[in-house]
Amino acid sequence: MHVAITYIVSMHKNSKLFDRTDLLPREKIETLGSSHLTDAELLAIILRTGVSGVGVIELSTNILSQLGGLRCVINAPKEQLLKVKGLGPAKISSLLALKEMFARLTTVENIRNRKISSPKDVFEVVRSRLMNQEVEHLYLLNLDTRNNLISLDLLTIGTVNQTLVSCREIFRMALLKGAVSIILVHNHPSNDPTPSSEDISLTKILAEFGKGLGINLIDHVVVSDSEFISIKSMFQLDSAKGQRDDEENFGNKSLHNNQEIRSQDRVHIPINSYNKSFSHKFVYKQALL
Repeated sequence: MHVAITYIVSMHKNSKLFDRTDLLPREKIETLGSSHLTDAELLAIILRTGVSGVGVIELSTNILSQLGGLRCVINAPKEQLLKVKGLGPAKISSLLALKEMFARLTTVENIRNRKISSPKDVFEVVRSRLMNQEVEHLYLLNLDTRNNLISLDLLTIGTVNQTLVSCREIFRMALLKGAVSIILVHNHPSNDPTPSSEDISLTKILAEFGKGLGINLIDHVVVSDSEFISIKSMFQLDSAKGQRDDEENFGNKSLHNNQEIRSQDRVHIPINSYNKSFSHKFVYKQALL
């Protein structure tokens, strides 16, 4: 009987502990665990301190309200964070670091044993990495014989409208990873995924380089925050005297054919709609291997 009474009293004390509202965020996470914290309290732990006349909880609540919630805070670009009252360089750096950690973890989960069957799959793999980026980033998707993703590698970071890359760097990485085929993907910070004439020229050159190494360039995808365009859907990369169609050129490792891409992913743009006036330039070095 004594043991039973003691247990009931202990449970009663613990229930009061969970109802406490006087605990600071760090005390609460140590005592109750992170799942018991509100969004404002979680953000307060990241920000660590408030500002003059405003406590960290109030500051966090104001930031969440102003930006539209926790997800919007994590995804906010640096320019937007700079406009938020109470966020200085140190706090912004903490939020950007958190965003990068989340993006990397999300990418790892997305690509694990991922089969790449369409340009949409490519977009889903890289979206979290390229969203809200201020400059161009070029990624390489290395694939095995069944189009399963071996790795996703950042090749280079460029400027607002151009990226510098060499054929040597691209295929060196593919060889190191044991890739049978590859896909390139890069972003346009302007949020217009329309490929430039330089993007198209680079794609053709890389397709030729790959043939000599036995590494198939399946596609080159250009993305924005919410859209993507597959250069492969625009024209066949391997002309090969015109004797083979687009699917045959890319073998069993090819992506969806043009009809599927147009209707399903809505990314096709006729090749004759392109001109030399695009602002995005993809600078390449024709380096020999």
